[in-house]
Amino acid sequence: MRVGEFLRKFPARLWSKKMRPPLDCVWGEPDPKEIVVSSGCCRIVPVWPQSESQAHGDLSSAQIERLVMLVERCGEASVMAGKVLRYGYGGTSPRTGLPNQVILERKIGSLLAMIDLMARTDDVRLREVRTTRDWASEHMGKWMHHHNAGEVA
Repeated sequence: MRVGEFLRKFPARLWSKKMRPPLDCVWGEPDPKEIVVSSGCCRIVPVWPQSESQAHGDLSSAQIERLVMLVERCGEASVMAGKVLRYGYGGTSPRTGLPNQVILERKIGSLLAMIDLMARTDDVRLREVRTTRDWASEHMGKWMHHHNAGEVA
């Protein structure tokens, strides 16, 4: 649904607390965003150029889409980590009743799946990702104050 259609179908007086008004257009086209409405909630999704030559820089539309999904997965994992910090691993989601630890595990799994997809489509080189992971695993202790090497707790 385009932004104009959303505004006609859902006037401001009908927006629920979960629904937020759509953002105004900030780049070039009169209506570059699309609204996805489901279960009384909405989110704004960019509508990407249809042809490869119109894509940003030298990125194809498929590459842009995968990068957007990567950003979303990183954000979801980050938000869930914040909830674990606030409520603990044993806290539960009021919406699903699942423990925070299970939700965090699912968000991290979703992020790993996105990284795998990006490696399969040659957006990232898996060898470089693994090399950096191994290096970071060895050197992460420099920045950690409460975790000793080899200790799990």
